[in-house]
Amino acid sequence: MSAQSNVWPSVNLLRGLAVVCMLVNHSTVELLGSDDFSVGLSGVLFFLGSFAPVLFFFTTGIGYGLAHEVGFPAKTKDLAVKVSLLVAIDFFMRGGDFSTFG
Repeated sequence: MSAQSNVWPSVNLLRGLAVVCMLVNHSTVELLGSDDFSVGLSGVLFFLGSFAPVLFFFTTGIGYGLAHEVGFPAKTKDLAVKVSLLVAIDFFMRGGDFSTFG
């Protein structure tokens, strides 16, 4: 009896789309002035690129759900470590300011 595979090609496609959105977002921020973010093609690219974190976390959630075996408790230690790391990075990127988040 073979093991059931939970590989979804569409999840890999969403991951790739998240990477492209992230590259577009970072490119528009680096190459354009802040006045260009709200008009024309550059504004559209900046807006579409801003969805990269949403796509990334959505596909991470799908992958985590696919990796979970029904009837067994979820392994949350790795997830807790990743979330803690992201929160710590957010803290340091904001200069140690606890008054804002995100």
